[in-house]
Amino acid sequence: MKDALALEDRSLELQGADRVHCLFSGTRIVRASEGSNKDAEQTSGAGLAASQVPATPNGGCLVFVARTGFASSQGQLLQMIEFSQDKVSGDTKEVIIALLILLGFALVAAGYVLKVGLEKGDKTPHELLIKCVLILTAVVPKQLPIQTAMAVNTALMALSRAGVYCTEPYRVPLAGKLTHCLFDKTGTLTTDTLVPVGVVNAGSQPEQDHPPKVKVSDAEAAAALVLAACHSLVQVDGKLTGDPIEVAALQGVGWSYDSQEEVATPAPTTDLPDGSTGSASSRAGIKRARILQRFHFASQLQRMAVIAEVAVSDNAILNLNMEGQAGNYVLVKGSPEALKPLLAANAAPRWYDRSHLDLAERGLRVLALAYRHLPAGQEKLTREEAERELLFAGFIAFECLVRKDSGLVVGALQESDHKVIMVTGDSPLTALHIARTCGISHPHLPGLLLSLKAGQVLPEWVVATGDRCGDCFPVTVDGMDKLASEYALMTTGEALDAAVAAEPGIWAKVDEIRVFARMTPQGKAKVIEELQKQSRHVLMCGDGGNDVGALKQADAGLALLAGYGNVNTADNNDIDSPSEKVDNVPLEKQAEEALNKQDAELAKRNRRAAKDRQKFLWEKQKELAELQKQWLEEEMQARAKNGETGVFSQVGAMKTSMGRYTEELKRVMKEYDKTHGNVYDATDKEEAAKKNPAAALEEASGGLPMVRPGDASIAAPFTSKAPSVKNCVDLIRQGRCTLLSALQQQQIMMLNCIINAYVLSALSLEGSRTSERQLMASSWLLTTASLAFTYASPCDRMHPVRPLRSLFHPAVFCSMLGQAVIHLFCMVAAVKMARAAMEEDSPERQQGWSGPSLKDVSDFWKRERARRRGLIEQEEEEDWTTYALNMWQQPFLPNLMNTVVFLVETAQTVAILFVNYKGQPWMKGVVENRALFLSVVVVAGSVAAAAWEFQPQLNALIHLSPFPNDQFRWRVMGLVGMTLVGTFIWDRFCVFLFAKDIFKAMVDSAKKTTFRADIVPIFVTVLKVAGVFLVLGTGNLLMAGLAFWMYRRHSQESDE
Repeated sequence: MKDALALEDRSLELQGADRVHCLFSGTRIVRASEGSNKDAEQTSGAGLAASQVPATPNGGCLVFVARTGFASSQGQLLQMIEFSQDKVSGDTKEVIIALLILLGFALVAAGYVLKVGLEKGDKTPHELLIKCVLILTAVVPKQLPIQTAMAVNTALMALSRAGVYCTEPYRVPLAGKLTHCLFDKTGTLTTDTLVPVGVVNAGSQPEQDHPPKVKVSDAEAAAALVLAACHSLVQVDGKLTGDPIEVAALQGVGWSYDSQEEVATPAPTTDLPDGSTGSASSRAGIKRARILQRFHFASQLQRMAVIAEVAVSDNAILNLNMEGQAGNYVLVKGSPEALKPLLAANAAPRWYDRSHLDLAERGLRVLALAYRHLPAGQEKLTREEAERELLFAGFIAFECLVRKDSGLVVGALQESDHKVIMVTGDSPLTALHIARTCGISHPHLPGLLLSLKAGQVLPEWVVATGDRCGDCFPVTVDGMDKLASEYALMTTGEALDAAVAAEPGIWAKVDEIRVFARMTPQGKAKVIEELQKQSRHVLMCGDGGNDVGALKQADAGLALLAGYGNVNTADNNDIDSPSEKVDNVPLEKQAEEALNKQDAELAKRNRRAAKDRQKFLWEKQKELAELQKQWLEEEMQARAKNGETGVFSQVGAMKTSMGRYTEELKRVMKEYDKTHGNVYDATDKEEAAKKNPAAALEEASGGLPMVRPGDASIAAPFTSKAPSVKNCVDLIRQGRCTLLSALQQQQIMMLNCIINAYVLSALSLEGSRTSERQLMASSWLLTTASLAFTYASPCDRMHPVRPLRSLFHPAVFCSMLGQAVIHLFCMVAAVKMARAAMEEDSPERQQGWSGPSLKDVSDFWKRERARRRGLIEQEEEEDWTTYALNMWQQPFLPNLMNTVVFLVETAQTVAILFVNYKGQPWMKGVVENRALFLSVVVVAGSVAAAAWEFQPQLNALIHLSPFPNDQFRWRVMGLVGMTLVGTFIWDRFCVFLFAKDIFKAMVDSAKKTTFRADIVPIFVTVLKVAGVFLVLGTGNLLMAGLAFWMYRRHSQESDE
């Protein structure tokens, strides 16, 4: 609820004291009413009465727009999407340094070409400068922008298929560096639906240490009055709207509320939500409660209050010490810690602390209730005047169900060596219970709370649960490690601030704390900021609202959409899960396997649901098509009675009937989605609907909500539309894969540029070049390998060892330099071999080989250039088909130099892809990436086949010159083998030398390779490809169509 703003002599605080007067992005106005003079007079501290504010023409609210255009939240979002100036990668400096290194190689190669070319004198300075420019421009390949964006775009598509949407793509690789994962509680690890499970009445026997928790419907009159009148609810279309906890409380006590009159009455006109413990009844003696003044909830105060006029009968009793009487009452609710100091002397029973702590330890959210009767005439009070000398009315407990896969996700993150922490605004003990349930904290470790008592400056560690409850320990930085091994450390935001003020070194050990409770939005963001200062990379997962600052501050912020109710909380018997658990916490190394099984089961349900939905749609379309004919006849008869005939009347009737058909189809499918759209809970939707139709429609809430500008989750760079935190695992997996893809593409870019620089210089000096046919042949062969290399997919298991993430890590940089040396050595040796064989008096010529010499090649190109210069004036403009044919038919003199360089360079390109593909354990291995593996094998085999001239006609087609003899051929194949095997051994040696943990992880993953799981699918893929070519080779389209139909049917049966 938002209140009117009073004019005061101070600055407007949009995020502070005046927040209750502001409409923010994501707010939906459900009802608005114009202010009145009476409202203004009752507003404490009002400077300008409503009478001095101009009236609105239609009786609505008068608002002042604080931000417009791109300054508004949606404008900032659109600006970020359309005109983002943010950094596009986290390694910009590394890319710049890498390009400078490549520029150095290119300058050396260009200088060498210029120097040797001038010494030879066979080329003009103009031709030499052109060659140098070509070498320099090749240092930054034309595919660099595409390569740098390809990995991120591939990740975005994969995340989108998983239901995760991203507004800041550059953060995807950052997700691969995460070390800490922070989770909110309500709406994230648990559902956002609060169910009232009971109250503790103030009239409980004072000698009891653990007073009984009774049904909400059995709440005493004072507690019911606070719950019914102390809220900020509004009524829209006959339905109460507002804070879910306030709606649940009002329904729990069975009161009704008229927001127009702001009057609450104890008439049981509302229905209990699913899971509530009883039905409310009228409170004897209390007639109504009308809200006079409202002090809205403030997160820093942890409470809200109202002043209400209560009408009671003579026999009404509001507390044990005083007979009920009509008049004005202050009604307050809030956290037990916040309300206790406001109670009157001796008003709090001695079981006050033990009772609410016991409820909190069971994972319940507890609110304390209090009230005070005001003397006659005291109606206009400040908040400080109202919230004092209160009488205790009781506690009310709410429960949020834990999402069934939260424990699996937390377990998977811990198995992969991520530190998992909870940051929440709830009480410490409530948060500790959920942390134990989900596995964030060990279930048997007692809780140790950093507590700041009233009047203290320095906080202290206090044992909050277990046999040693109440024991205290001093706060020291050095002692936190030992305490963390014996206790589950917890803290509140206030205590943490005090501890840091006294001991700033606490921030260095802040990740030892498992639960951060009673945290403000600024406090959550501060914790993440301090972790980042320690070079930690942080994931924040929350449901928006109070998590906005933390979601923005985190390296990867994942927001969950709200509105799913209690979806994804039921126990599914058909999903396999670890058989042995400790307090619902999966055992070591079982969580991620169970999570993968659950994902597979959900995928099956999605496919089954989509198939059932399509079948239902077809049936309804047939049914409505018959009805449409009847509607068309009725519409035409109605128009005929009104005298409307002719073509336009028929067209209008058809349009009307078609509109009715469309609306009816939409309505039917919407109802179907509401009933059958929930695939997370394996309950029978029809049975659920029979037992409780309203609950079935409420819980199975149809299609998943879509991300829209204005949602609270837009603050996060990532937004999940699933009612689960499992997308955190998907994000980390994809982030690691993207990080490695970008790294290996940078390695490939550098190695290819170094090789290309030398090849261009070598061929330029020898007067040769690569033919168009060779370029097309190599491109065809390498395209599949390059695409498979780019579209690498992550593994389905997160490894505890982090992947390499820097191009200048010794294991990567030294490997890259060594590979460059090996490749250049092989290329230099190949050029020397070819040059020696092409000399006029070479041994190969003496043995009868008669291939073109270097002079022949140089003379050929001179003649071609002369011919082109003479004909260039007479050539006519060509269309693209003629141009393509001319490219294939360009004059070229096949020669040994060109052939050797082409084969060795192609082999080196294959070696670069094969060696620098990181693979397991962070992405699919080279054997699992069957497209990459087969394409690499085919290219390597093609190089060998071309060297041994298995098909001389094919060699001639791509301008390859025959080798002089087998000895020369073996020497070339030896260089090919050295460039493949040598670079592989050197790369793995560098990883072993500089990153032993990564080398061990790669070896362990390689040991898991099996013939059936990894090798057999390769042969199956080969047979599929061969079958496709065989069927297409027959030229029979009928057979091709039949084969495709059989394949589709087999795939569908396999999915089912």
